[in-house]
Amino acid sequence: MAIFDKKWFPIIATMLCMFGGPGVLLFIGYPQSDAGGSAIFRIHPLGYFLILLTIYNVIRYNYFVGIFKEYWGYTICVAIVLIYSLTYGTSKGNLFLFNVLFCPALVIYNFQFMDIKRWRQVMLILKIFFYSDCVLAILENVFRFKLFPINETAILFRSNAFQGHPLNNSLFLIFFGLFFYAYEKNFVRQMIIIALTVGALASFGVRSGLVAFSLGITLLSLKFVENGKLNFSMKNIATLVILFVSVIYIVFYTSLGTRITAVGSFQDNSTEVRFGAYSLFLGISWNEIIWGTPQELIDYLMYIYNIKIIENFWIIWVLKYGIVFTAYLAVYFIIFLFKITKLGFPWGLYNRYAVLGCFLIAASSNNSLAVNTMVVNAMTILCMAQYRILHADKKEKAEKAARMVRTKSVETIAIG
Repeated sequence: MAIFDKKWFPIIATMLCMFGGPGVLLFIGYPQSDAGGSAIFRIHPLGYFLILLTIYNVIRYNYFVGIFKEYWGYTICVAIVLIYSLTYGTSKGNLFLFNVLFCPALVIYNFQFMDIKRWRQVMLILKIFFYSDCVLAILENVFRFKLFPINETAILFRSNAFQGHPLNNSLFLIFFGLFFYAYEKNFVRQMIIIALTVGALASFGVRSGLVAFSLGITLLSLKFVENGKLNFSMKNIATLVILFVSVIYIVFYTSLGTRITAVGSFQDNSTEVRFGAYSLFLGISWNEIIWGTPQELIDYLMYIYNIKIIENFWIIWVLKYGIVFTAYLAVYFIIFLFKITKLGFPWGLYNRYAVLGCFLIAASSNNSLAVNTMVVNAMTILCMAQYRILHADKKEKAEKAARMVRTKSVETIAIG
């Protein structure tokens, strides 16, 4: 089948991952974000595509395991937790776990055999997504119009862009923004990345996201640990000045920061919600804390404590799976992220930890990783693409240098 051909499946899968947000899917008649919808819609189209692609590649090409063997532990862990939650677990209906954490394993298996031409095409799509998502978020906020709206109850306007919920969008842009900034050497393009990301995060109204991104830029610019001392070059000082001036100006002096500044008057109570979620543990038993809490009890306690939403995916994991399975899942999830970011930063240990650390700070301040997000899939594709491109470029430079040496040797022999 043409769509599963090596020329097309990377493009199709990447497009589904990057541009197939809840609002876009709802627009084309795929109500994934509808809580009352059919179970078949809870699996993202990318999930169905990857399942069929895996079957096709196993049968057609007899793909061997390859680098996928390094992720066996993670894959088995996610499968066990998923099966537990759907069968023996007290909180049912957690198919989102397949989209969020299992699909990245399928991405690794199917994408590992692509040639460098496809990887460069994939990287181009990823960059187009980053810049277009930023621009769309800003334009939506300026014109107070959502191109792909989702069902929300927020009082103040927040952009939806391509990935639906503002918190979900912010995770994409924080990781991508820091990633592209870390590799960008041109000062002007670095400033463009900062300006667009800050503007988009302000449009999404994510306070913690702005803090995490600003922290990431600061760490990447100063390189506190890598050089053993603070890197106070004029370029880095200028970068930080522009960053913080941009944040202050956008937040306090433009319409993009309306929701963020609302925290002072508590027009938006997400800060209270985050702290209030911990009170849920007062209403459940130790057995439920260890093995998981029934969804009906979670809903009842949220009603009793007047908690509209739990904005911390770690808390949701503990409530749904219990401490035992959450600890099991958390360990393998963190290991997986370290392995993936190692691909993205194969020679930059400091940058790797800075980007991943700031992403986890942002992710821990919202519930996207416990609901339905494709950000881990996107991170996997981005890091794999960067790894292959870096090694291909390194190989090309080595071959070019070898040819030059051979040419000089021939010329020397001819002269002699």
